[in-house]
Amino acid sequence: MKNASIFERTKIKKPSTQQASCLLTPMAIFKKKEKYVFNTQTLSFEKAVVSWGTRIVRAVGFLIAALVFSLVHFHHLLSLFRLTEREGFEGGTQ
Repeated sequence: MKNASIFERTKIKKPSTQQASCLLTPMAIFKKKEKYVFNTQTLSFEKAVVSWGTRIVRAVGFLIAALVFSLVHFHHLLSLFRLTEREGFEGGTQ
C-alpha cells in the first residue's frame, strides 16, 4: 500500500475528466457544497450537519449587518447632500 495513490488510500472517488472539465459551470458554482468534519475517534471524514437554528441565526445576523451598513451609508450620503445644499454648491462649471 506504500505506492498507492491518495484516492486508493482514502477511498475517495477520483473525479473523471468530464467532471473536472465542467467544474466552473453555473450549476456547479451555485450547487450546495458538502462539508465534512474529521472524526478523530474513527479517523475518517463524516458529513457535517448544520441545524436549521444555526442557519436562521446566520441569516438574521447577515440581514442585521446589511441593514446597519446601509443605514450608516445612507446617513453619510444624506449628510453630504445637506452639506452641499447649505454651501450653495452648484454642479457643472465653476
